Amino acid sequence: EFIGTFFLVLAASLASGPVASLAVASVLVAMIAAWCGLVLGPAQLRALRFPLGMLIFAVPFPPSARALVETALQHGSAAVAATLFDLAGVPVYAEGLALRLPWVTLDVAPECSGLRSSLALLIATLVAGQIFLARPYHAVLLAAAIGPISLLRNGLRIFALGTLSGRWGNWVLTSPLHQHAGPVL
Repeated sequence: EFIGTFFLVLAASLASGPVASLAVASVLVAMIAAWCGLVLGPAQLRALRFPLGMLIFAVPFPPSARALVETALQHGSAAVAATLFDLAGVPVYAEGLALRLPWVTLDVAPECSGLRSSLALLIATLVAGQIFLARPYHAVLLAAAIGPISLLRNGLRIFALGTLSGRWGNWVLTSPLHQHAGPVL
């Protein structure tokens, strides 16, 4: 019942704006931690600090933070893709988020930032680090590697789609291959 109330209050606070949702979420997480500490005791609370900390991912990104992260991922992915085209000997002119190839201009849109898949990868990495790594700083190093890995993965996807559009035609950029083959590429 307590957890259900948590999510109901969080959903209600989202309607009033991102600052309110973060404030309510932090209060509710603190309430859950206090409840666990009272019911289970301090030793169990220490044992539950990682799962309780993971509740932060239940809180949606504020729009301004989401835009900032998306923009950083967009620019980083475009730079990686431009480097990959250069390494492959494909003439490319990078102008902001536009990559001009001889056969097409690729625009790296906010949807192409890979934010959701990067967040999923971060969560999976944090859980794997908690389970398999003995030292906390090893888990932190592993989680820090997600940024470069995400940029490389996204840049490689842009490079693959651009290369395929040069080989098979620009229809590739509007096909299901573009929209659904991200994990494969």
